[in-house]
Amino acid sequence: MLLSVIIPVYKVEPYLRECIDSVLAQSYTNLEVILVDDGSPDACPAICDEYVSQDARVKVIHQTNQGLSAARNAGIEVAQGSYIAFVDSDDYISPTYFEAAMEQFAKEPSLDIVELPMIARFNTKDAFRHAYDETAVITDSDKVFTSWFACQGYLHAFSQLKVCRSTLFTSLRFPVGVTFEDLHLTPQLLLQARSIAYIAHPTANYFYRWRNQSITAQARFHDLNSQMLALQEIAVIANHYDSITPFSWADFTIAATNILIDTLRAAKQEGICVNLQNYANILDILQSHKPSLSTALTLHKGWHTTLKAVLLSLIPLRLYLHIP
Repeated sequence: MLLSVIIPVYKVEPYLRECIDSVLAQSYTNLEVILVDDGSPDACPAICDEYVSQDARVKVIHQTNQGLSAARNAGIEVAQGSYIAFVDSDDYISPTYFEAAMEQFAKEPSLDIVELPMIARFNTKDAFRHAYDETAVITDSDKVFTSWFACQGYLHAFSQLKVCRSTLFTSLRFPVGVTFEDLHLTPQLLLQARSIAYIAHPTANYFYRWRNQSITAQARFHDLNSQMLALQEIAVIANHYDSITPFSWADFTIAATNILIDTLRAAKQEGICVNLQNYANILDILQSHKPSLSTALTLHKGWHTTLKAVLLSLIPLRLYLHIP
């Protein structure tokens, strides 16, 4: 089973070799590695060409700078594999990362998505491992989205953590011109998927590097607004499922409200006038699914989260947004 690994490349000269080397050193070797040089102004284009000359599995696309989504989409267009994975060029992966995914696909031929563990911020003192306690395979297509929602996938919707059947991208691409593009695309992938597996594997890890120059670290109103609109899309989808529990809705309501407050705060700091009506859909859905007091008091997620849930249960959401 050929796996196409798409690596967008832009201004990552200090990290690029470590990233590519980690992919080429995978224990699973049936790979097609697609480097997409997105008009990088440093030595990255030459490094990409160097790897093409060294390993027949490596291909390169050189294009003018168009952004992360366009770079990933360019890779999707030429990918030949039955499966597609993404690795950011300032990150790297452990040697068994893809083997763990492909073994799961071999065990469950109907699988469309495999999600793998991550060690986040590995280069900081705040490093932590995001992983599932045990492997879970969801084979009911009606539960693919709800399982992701229940495990708060919207907080870590990284496309890099997923290996996907390539047919999922037949009509889907990353949205160009927005940030938090993963959060926009992932729900659409989930809606098309027949099944998904969450892998608990001791040695398969994606190593996510924290950089102050990243979009996540420097989020301004434009970025937070994009994130908020993606959450609005997710809320609309989730609202169609009766099976989502009050506890899952409580988690989502707290997370979405936090981000909305950050969005409004950033707008104020940047002198941007924002009408709450822009978020009318999510506000109405969150209001209808806000935690009851009994749910808030039994979340068992620490006093800070419990306090937020209690406030949300007692105060109308629009008023809560004006609390300093």
